[in-house]
Parts: sequence; C-alpha cells; structure tokens
Amino acid sequence: MLLLGFQNEYFEMVESILVYPNAFVAPDNTDIGEGFELVGESNNEGEAWYRGPVVLSWPDALAGGRCESGGRNLVVHEFAHQLDMGNGDVSEGTPALASRPQYDRWQRVMQAEYERLDRDCRRGRPTVLDCYGTGDIGEFFAVATECLFQQPSEMRHRHPKLYELLSEFFRQDPAGRNRPR
Repeated sequence: MLLLGFQNEYFEMVESILVYPNAFVAPDNTDIGEGFELVGESNNEGEAWYRGPVVLSWPDALAGGRCESGGRNLVVHEFAHQLDMGNGDVSEGTPALASRPQYDRWQRVMQAEYERLDRDCRRGRPTVLDCYGTGDIGEFFAVATECLFQQPSEMRHRHPKLYELLSEFFRQDPAGRNRPR
C-alpha cells in the first residue's frame, strides 16, 4: 500500500490517498428499513471518505489513466465524490456552487439527465454514461464527471446540457481539445 499526503483548496478535506495493489474487500452494510440492516462485503476498486482518505486500486487507476476502461476512470470518479462532499452533504450529487441560480440550474439539469440515464438503462438502450450512475445522484455526478474527461466529444453530442453544465463547473472544454485543426 502506498500512502500519499495531499492537500489543496479543492480537496482540503482529503486526508490521504491510499493506493492498494489490487481491488479490495470492504464491509457493505445497507439499511433496508424498519431497523434492519443487510450486512455483507463488497469488492471495491475505490472509495472516497468524507473527511478521510481516497482509496484506489492501482491496476484500476492505471487502466483509467491509459484509457483502457471503456470510458471509466477510477481516479476521476473518486475525486468527483470528494468534490460532491465539498459542500458538507455526502452523495447528493452537488459540489459547492457559487450562487443560488447556479444551484437551481444544476439541480434541473442533473435531475433530468439522471432520470434519462435511469430510463435508458432500464430499457437496455445504449448509453455513453455508465449505468453505474443510476445507483443514486451522487454516483451519477461521479460517472458524468468521468464521461466529461474520458469521452468528451460523445458526451457533448449526446448530452449537450450536461456537458455545458460540467464544462462550466470545471472551467474546461475537454471536447474542444480533441477537435482536429
């Protein structure tokens, strides 16, 4: 395991980055209501903890960086979760935003695109966004962030409002960098 110290203004709550030699098993407890909890384990490639570490599987981090993962990027995904937690709410799909109008627009676009992905995945339609993003709105934000950087042209073409929203937030136009000159 490799331990890296990490600090900057965007990720000031990240305590450390733990890099494991492979995917890892972690406890997986799910509240199923009425005071009951489903207790088990899950195989994970990565995790992001509120006010804690980012945990990454080295082979999966490499595969995303080398674009060998079909549009997935573990590092981008887990750090998107850290951005999501930056406003104090965990897994609600909204990073810290500058204004109320920006927040309102964020909610409209993200909710509509989340529902579209959920509908398309349930119907077996091909999507540029990973169906893993249908788990909840926080996973959707992480998956959409991966797509912005890993498949920007496809995202801009198939999800223009989502592409515009994320491009403005990250202050980047990744698809613009891929245009032939």
